[in-house]
Amino acid sequence: MASSKNLIQSLRSAHDPHFKLEGRVGGLEKGMGVEVAQLHKTLSKSFVLQRKTLARVLGLEGRVNVLESQEEVIEM
Repeated sequence: MASSKNLIQSLRSAHDPHFKLEGRVGGLEKGMGVEVAQLHKTLSKSFVLQRKTLARVLGLEGRVNVLESQEEVIEM
């Protein structure tokens, strides 16, 4: 009985597309946790860099505004 079950299993794995897909999905599920963690780490770094860049840009805009207001006072 066990050998006939193995035979059926091997035939299904060779010819049934759903069985093949099930095996691939099972393999993907195993690595998903690690991949999601790496994606989260990458996105976190990206958002930190964006936030720091935005803070620098806002600081520079403030400095430009101060310089422009000083320039207007000098021209008057």
